[in-house]
Amino acid sequence: MTISQIIRAAGGARDIVAAMAKDGTIMTRWAVYRWSRHGIPDTHWRVIMQLAPGVDESMIYRANEALRRAPLADNDDRRIAASA
Repeated sequence: MTISQIIRAAGGARDIVAAMAKDGTIMTRWAVYRWSRHGIPDTHWRVIMQLAPGVDESMIYRANEALRRAPLADNDDRRIAASA
């Protein structure tokens, strides 16, 4: 399962942002969309698992690891940040 699939399973960025707000975390949909490039921060895994039945810690971990192992495009902001 990819990060994008996990986000969809959790109801999409709008539902994730709403659930985070209920927990007192203010976040934008754009921040959630960026997870597809940077991975889901572990501080948000609990909310994702509550929203996405069947998604557990190991699935999020594996999706994050797969993303981090993927080759970077020249214009990827992860590459730019790493070179700074």
